Amino acid sequence: MDPKTRMYNMCLFLHTEADDAIKVSHDGDANISVWLPKSQIEYHLKSPSSVVVTAPEWLIVEKRLGLHVL
Repeated sequence: MDPKTRMYNMCLFLHTEADDAIKVSHDGDANISVWLPKSQIEYHLKSPSSVVVTAPEWLIVEKRLGLHVL
């Protein structure tokens, strides 16, 4: 499958949400968090501080989130 279309699910810490993006990290450290554009992902809250994100592989690589997938 093409990396541009391969999708992965990740459980991440949610730091903040804006109209067009969410700010997340793997370990809850806001200093190393990244913004993910809502137009490129699907997401749903697990709790006020955690979120499950479905994102394309290229975005995961670009944002250096690694492939810590569900």
